[in-house]
Amino acid sequence: MTTIEHPIPRLYRPLWQRLLRALLHIVMLAIDVMGLALSLTAVAWLIIGDTSLFTWHFSNLLPALIALSPMIAIIGLMGRKQWFAFHLIPALLFLGIYGEYYIPKAVSVPDDTPQLRVMTFNTRYVHDSAYKLADIILESDADVIALQELSTPAADYFLEYLSDAYPYQITHTNGLSVTGKGLLSRYPLTNDSLETLDRMTYILRAEFVFAGETVTIINAHPSPPSYGINFNAHNRGRHITWLLDYIEQQSNPLILLGDFNTTQHSTDYDRLTANLHDSFRDAGWGLGQTFPSGEAFRKLDFFPPLIRIDYVFHSDDLQAVSSQVWHTSGGSDHIPVVTDLIWKSE
Repeated sequence: MTTIEHPIPRLYRPLWQRLLRALLHIVMLAIDVMGLALSLTAVAWLIIGDTSLFTWHFSNLLPALIALSPMIAIIGLMGRKQWFAFHLIPALLFLGIYGEYYIPKAVSVPDDTPQLRVMTFNTRYVHDSAYKLADIILESDADVIALQELSTPAADYFLEYLSDAYPYQITHTNGLSVTGKGLLSRYPLTNDSLETLDRMTYILRAEFVFAGETVTIINAHPSPPSYGINFNAHNRGRHITWLLDYIEQQSNPLILLGDFNTTQHSTDYDRLTANLHDSFRDAGWGLGQTFPSGEAFRKLDFFPPLIRIDYVFHSDDLQAVSSQVWHTSGGSDHIPVVTDLIWKSE
């Protein structure tokens, strides 16, 4: 005689099984809601761009928000099938926008080709641990370094302890201020100038000779947007307009470095890259986030940065052969970017 086994009623299952099932339902519901929220926000962002505070935050955090979306889409298959589209949309968005950034960029460079290594580093006016910043600079083996938010104590420390490695130093500081800037170089720096738009915004410019050619280097730090009730990037846009007008007056091959307070999803980034190359996009790998560094906050150094706002741009005369976000920030809230450049072959 065949025995029919009846399923155990839910109430008679062990407590741990009921708790586990409840937890799984909560997790799957959270994943479904996350997929729906990302999908709706992505549609809004694609329609209106980063013109509102909400979509601006979304566009800034977009890489971090959807980086796990392909994995979430796979997990979503285990849940409600009718929700799968909401997991698929962010996954496709991530692959469509950022998938190419994970394709290795092989650049063949002959051994005898002169290479120039440059670094941009927002030091967050660090003053009590300038030795950590100096260690990063020495470890990077960069030829020219552009520093933003350079404090007076850090500039004094570099002058005393980095003069052998970087005998040519130009610094403009104001105590512990975000306006401080500096250039450290192994090459003689000439024709330097401080160009001012207003009391909080200026650029540091200089020239040096690399492999027989004169290069203009510009260290910039446009102001961040306003984060009030309404998102306002007017000041940043005004600063970048002034910067681009100034760049048009330059006749030498150009390297533009700095903290630009904008991600690649802004119209200001589009204006910067209309005639300049983003070295990390040309020769880097991955998303390239540089801010905020967890090292700047106690016990949060395990958190990766969320957005990319630090850049090395260059003119057509040069070619980036490698570019990387450094592995440490030395206590700053920004992680430096290091790029190797060569003269572009005909």
